[in-house]
Amino acid sequence: MSVAKNLMAGRILEDGLFPYPRLRDKDREVLGLMLDAIDQFLGPRQQDFKRWDREAEQPAQFIQGLRDLGLFGLIIPEEHGGLGLSNAGYARVLSQSSTHDSSVSLTIGAHSSIGMKGILLFGTAEQKARYAARRSVLAAGLTAAGFRIDHSQAGLYLWATRPGLDCWAACELLAAECGILVGPGSMYGPAGNAHIRVALTATDERVAAAGERLQRLPAR
Repeated sequence: MSVAKNLMAGRILEDGLFPYPRLRDKDREVLGLMLDAIDQFLGPRQQDFKRWDREAEQPAQFIQGLRDLGLFGLIIPEEHGGLGLSNAGYARVLSQSSTHDSSVSLTIGAHSSIGMKGILLFGTAEQKARYAARRSVLAAGLTAAGFRIDHSQAGLYLWATRPGLDCWAACELLAAECGILVGPGSMYGPAGNAHIRVALTATDERVAAAGERLQRLPAR
């Protein structure tokens, strides 16, 4: 049972709380630069945050800015392109971003949890390499077919958009021309109307075949 659940029951699990976790020297080095960068990037956008909450959408340019800061790869090991922070370092980053806007912290956190977290905690080296290879094959195929890959540094899916197509038109295009079934981004809210979600969970053979068919799809 978790520390929080025990607290609700009136019990304190001291073994889970003490000694209080200390930041590693490596984390301190990374955070020394990152926390200031977060403040500089988020600080001037207070009015934007309110508007984006009302519109239920964060602009692609803003999302790209989070990506450029490395915030979508906080706990991903360095050998896979991430920063390799510990949980304590990760929590410190979200604490800092939350002083500006909690919705931003949720966006950051989503890229360090669903799908990717399971592979990170329990996946073998072979599994990690397999999904990285699948991601590379599908990303290359989608790019060749005129799609742009967004918000997809980790996890079991690629988010892709093609200029001039909404998510349903893109789904129809890939089904009709490539025999590839993908998910419409609109299922996840208005912010996904222009995106599709492409799973990495098919077999290696099917992923390779899909990549080849995408390569042959005219990019327009």
